Amino acid sequence: MELHRSRPGRGDHQGKGALGGQCWIVEQDGQIVGSITMSLPPSPGRPELTAVAREDNRAWLNQVAVSPSIRGRGIAAGLWRQGRQWAVAQGATSVGVDTAIPAEHLVQLYTSWGFEQVETIHWPGKTYDSVVMTRPLGRDDA
Repeated sequence: MELHRSRPGRGDHQGKGALGGQCWIVEQDGQIVGSITMSLPPSPGRPELTAVAREDNRAWLNQVAVSPSIRGRGIAAGLWRQGRQWAVAQGATSVGVDTAIPAEHLVQLYTSWGFEQVETIHWPGKTYDSVVMTRPLGRDDA
């Protein structure tokens, strides 16, 4: 498996989460099997929904995804490590993330990565609430 930083316009990012931020992908046999997108400042829409996204020096974890067939092999953790290193290099002192409350596996994953729940928000047009979580960045994240 290979980790690559996606370049704008390359077209290999997942969804709109990569727009306005940085994206890293993991490829296996020429197929994208994992990705993470981060932004600093947080991508549009979030600062309007939560003051947490308006705080200075806060990066945002827009999305992380790993193919179900290869989950449990540390790919998400490796992508998260890359995202943290990038955020620290950009001057971020913390990271925020929001995820659907019904996505309990993601809430558990982010909690295991040191995130703490700080707020509940509701994205327009959605039928569920999302939890906003934050995590400080430190020397160990660089």
